[in-house]
Amino acid sequence: MQIKITGTSGTVLINTEYLIRSVLAPKKYSTNLGDVIINLADGTTIKNYEILPSAYFVIEKNSETPENSASITFYGGGSGHGVGLSQYGAKGMADLGFTPEEIIKYYFNGTDLIKFN
Repeated sequence: MQIKITGTSGTVLINTEYLIRSVLAPKKYSTNLGDVIINLADGTTIKNYEILPSAYFVIEKNSETPENSASITFYGGGSGHGVGLSQYGAKGMADLGFTPEEIIKYYFNGTDLIKFN
């Protein structure tokens, strides 16, 4: 996968999903700018995220703004592999001391973990 970004100073070609998601990180880069808000499908929001939540997205160019520049909207179609567990969220929970069982039960509410012999 690749994305080509062209601006007034030149063009850059970005390769690999992770680098694309990192470059397009929806985060605030300056104190002079407002927060970058992501509206999730479940109605919750997150702001100033460190990486684009998924590589499955579409970019829509919106109409020109009064400042004579276009704005864009990203529409995401997934969360990682689409199974409902965020590896970054799970790592964050583990860093806070949550057990693997607590993390699984958080992401897959109502799940019972049983041991098979």
